Amino acid sequence: FGPNFVAVILRLAHPGTAVVDRPVFVDQMTSDMSMQSGDEGRDARTDSRERLVRLGLMRRYTEKPSMMYLGACCTHCCLFLLFVVLTAVAGTDFLNQTTEVALHLWENEWKVRGDALTEGSKVCTYDLSTAAAQEQQEMARLPVGHQEYNLQIVYNSNDGNMLTVDKLLKVKELEDSIVNDPEYTSFCLRKSGTTECKVPTTVAQACVPSLCGAIQNAEGPQPPTPQLGCGPVNALGLTPATDCSPVKSAPAGVFQCTTPAGCSRDQWSINQTFLDAKLEGYAGAKFALDFPETSLLGSVDSQFGAGDTTGSALFSKFSFGFPLAGYESTDDRPEEQKDKIHKWMGDAFFTKLEQYNTEHGDESGFRIGYVGGDLTEMSISALLGGDFALVGLAFFVVSAYVMAMTGSIFFSVMAMGQIFLCFFSGFILYRIIFGSFFGTFHIMAIFLLVGVGVDNVFVFNDHFEAAAQMDPGYTQDLWARLSWTWKHAAVAMGVTSLTTSVSFFMNATSSFPGIASFGIFAGILCIVMYMSMLFYWPAVVAFNHSRFKHKPFLCGISKACSRVQAAEPKETPAEGQPKPALVRFFEHHFSYFILNFRIRILLVFAVVSVFMFVKLGELAPAKEQPDMLPEDHPITQFVQVMSEKFVRGGGQFNTVVDLVFGFDKEPLDREGVDITGAGGSLGAIKWNPNFVNSSGLPNEPVILAGLNCFIQLCDAAEVKDDTRKTGGAPAFSMSGCFPRDVRDHLKTTHPSDWQSRWSQITQGDSAAWTAALVAKAVADPSWWQSLETTTYLEKVGEIVFYRYFVASLRLTSSLDMEFSNGNALAERWEGWLAEQMTIGECASTADTFWPFVASSDFHQFKVTETLISEMTHGVCVSISVALVVLVLVTGNFIIGTCAAFTIGMIVIWVMAMIPILGWELSMVENIVLVMVPGLSVDFTAHLAESYNQAKYDNREHRVVHALEHS
Repeated sequence: FGPNFVAVILRLAHPGTAVVDRPVFVDQMTSDMSMQSGDEGRDARTDSRERLVRLGLMRRYTEKPSMMYLGACCTHCCLFLLFVVLTAVAGTDFLNQTTEVALHLWENEWKVRGDALTEGSKVCTYDLSTAAAQEQQEMARLPVGHQEYNLQIVYNSNDGNMLTVDKLLKVKELEDSIVNDPEYTSFCLRKSGTTECKVPTTVAQACVPSLCGAIQNAEGPQPPTPQLGCGPVNALGLTPATDCSPVKSAPAGVFQCTTPAGCSRDQWSINQTFLDAKLEGYAGAKFALDFPETSLLGSVDSQFGAGDTTGSALFSKFSFGFPLAGYESTDDRPEEQKDKIHKWMGDAFFTKLEQYNTEHGDESGFRIGYVGGDLTEMSISALLGGDFALVGLAFFVVSAYVMAMTGSIFFSVMAMGQIFLCFFSGFILYRIIFGSFFGTFHIMAIFLLVGVGVDNVFVFNDHFEAAAQMDPGYTQDLWARLSWTWKHAAVAMGVTSLTTSVSFFMNATSSFPGIASFGIFAGILCIVMYMSMLFYWPAVVAFNHSRFKHKPFLCGISKACSRVQAAEPKETPAEGQPKPALVRFFEHHFSYFILNFRIRILLVFAVVSVFMFVKLGELAPAKEQPDMLPEDHPITQFVQVMSEKFVRGGGQFNTVVDLVFGFDKEPLDREGVDITGAGGSLGAIKWNPNFVNSSGLPNEPVILAGLNCFIQLCDAAEVKDDTRKTGGAPAFSMSGCFPRDVRDHLKTTHPSDWQSRWSQITQGDSAAWTAALVAKAVADPSWWQSLETTTYLEKVGEIVFYRYFVASLRLTSSLDMEFSNGNALAERWEGWLAEQMTIGECASTADTFWPFVASSDFHQFKVTETLISEMTHGVCVSISVALVVLVLVTGNFIIGTCAAFTIGMIVIWVMAMIPILGWELSMVENIVLVMVPGLSVDFTAHLAESYNQAKYDNREHRVVHALEHS
């Protein structure tokens, strides 16, 4: 497109020679060019032999080539060793390699609030339960991040129904291999007061018949009443059955057991008649109202229920407990406990789950997805290992290409070695300018460096050969020849390096640290490579010329190998000697095609460009962060299946809104913090100053006085409201609302005077609060465990501070909504909270006890909104800068404008391919689009510079020259 556009514009500006048939045209063109470069210039060349260019800078390279070559190599190697030493000594302070992509808006309020929660969880690791003796493996989480540890698996049917006997037996087979692992009992979450593992959450489960009817509704065991299908009330108040046929059988499942006290897993059975009856009973149950049926409904996708007895996906969860054997509590070396369970999960399950779909997916009739522990990081690491292998393969392929084009193993090795070492030299400079952040996408810069570096090598070597063709005197004077080469190649490489690096540097203005840092890194690599070409590559060329010019590089190994010469420079072709095939192709064939069909080619490009412009309107931003794993990977499948199919009661990946109490209204101080978020700290936490009294002790009266406001907000948040995307209780209930749970327990245990007891608590009676809290914990131990995942305490010396509390509500919406609607939803939640703080119980405590709304999805909506504008702005600025640079460098407004327009068209075409291929604009596509102007500038600038430097007055001759030498 570029040479066509230039040719047509110049033809319109200077009407002249008509294009004729190919043979006459090519012959005349070749003759004219030969005359201008040959006979007509011979006298001038003869006169110039006494005036050969000799630069003082190049004298040392030719007088002492071995010393200069060794010095240049040592300089690169010393910088590489400096990189290695700094990495070893300073660690992440120098090189912070991470899987983060830093696609965030650093100062966005939703980002700041989310980071405050992250920093708070690092500080608030005190575990209240460690004050009392903890039984082995009875706690579901560690205080490190308040994270529960489990293995979650989804089964996605190939034919739309997982609830068949064959598939359920396959599910049981896989789950048997998990629970029968020799070390499973050493890590499983145990039932209170026993060494028995808790029952996993799964459909592939058989009941204990004697427990039939024990759990009747959401409030827990009630006064015993006979249950439909269960037996009569016995002396213990239970209604045991003889098998698992009743729908009230507990635990809920679809396998049969006929032993009243329960069966071992190998005694479970299933047949079609039993399965049909169980599914019929479960399909009529109401989620979050009927128990224990609700636990099964939560394990089958939303297709099941309301009379439908089929389900396309199943969900299972295996929970693990702490403290592990040999540890006193969850607070005893928690990181060590976490590492142990991660290692076990990786050793026991990683390979099995990673390869299940490949080995058993077709046979079993379903595909699995999974998450748990460190398995995601292990999968990413395994794939990155393969990607690094591809980098090695790319180096090998490009090295072979360079060897083929230069005819030199020496040049090939030196070129790839230069590229490799420049990557580390460039990082040192990047570290000084920007910081230590090195994200996943920074590794892509190595491919950019390979392209730019090899291109520069070819440019320099081509000029070295061209010098001999310009004047035979250069073949006898290496100093003059290298000087002429350096002078002209420096300009040619400088134009492309300058425009490419500036194009990348313009991305430093991006609001996204990941894009800004990549742009800076890529621009620095282009500059470092250019500097290396100016001072390192002349040493390589001079050393090759002085040492290997006439020597077979692999002499003595074999006759075939001995024919591989060390890149002996090509002298001026003898009369009638054919030029290289590639040169002949561009000079005789491609140039004929371009010049003879220029109008038709441009018309085709114009039509295609219109189509691309139309498709560009379909470019849409991605609504979620980019997946680090392939779409068909089991972990990616888990996220997709849970997001799309498990939406009963709010899908696992629906938007979650948190009400957070305990931080200051500006929760983080960002000063001096790495904006990429990879520096270890996201900011200094600012707590609610009212939670600490003037003596520096916990201000319990303020906290207890705010409990009524806490309850008011929980109740108000749960109310069904389409504008806030709330589904209404009980299916969409607030979790973590512990003051309400304690108050409701008081209502149950003290129905006559609960109000006075509660009033005593909210008036600041900490002893009464502690007593009520303990009573609730004793009555419901699982509630106590869940409480500690939403209340965050810090121990300072011997004093324990209640720092913050989090109550969460899952909405009916997800990230799939349009970002404009998502931003409106965020604003409605902000408005709702502001209104609530002016009414009811909250009005009286608003100055001392306040929350903020937090949601990672609300930040992502802002990211999505900014992505399109950032990309458009970055591309436009890059093209504008390229226009200015190209006009200034070429000194020709028409050529510079045509080149910039060509770059713009290249970018538009690439952008249009995103919607054509069905992709969305995420971080990956954004990084690629950052590279497109830089790479297109490189190619286009070569054509423009070659055209501009051609020593011909005829535009057709200049086009042929540009094509031949670019």
